[in-house]
Amino acid sequence: MKARKELENILDTAHCSVTVTTGDRALTFPREASVDLAARLSKGRLVEIPGQGHLIPRDAPDAVAQEVLELVATPV
Repeated sequence: MKARKELENILDTAHCSVTVTTGDRALTFPREASVDLAARLSKGRLVEIPGQGHLIPRDAPDAVAQEVLELVATPV
């Protein structure tokens, strides 16, 4: 898959802080994929939002906003 290879190239070259968010009820993107994604990033961090599925920004905007605030407050 071309898209997968492009994503892998990006992951290998990204050196900025990245927060990967997932819901503990997400079905469309398995938890293991989120764990792998965060682990592949040199400055990746995984955050699981309790009680949420795939549409976290819509269903839990305050939790997403809090994670964004933490991300931008992190020194580079």
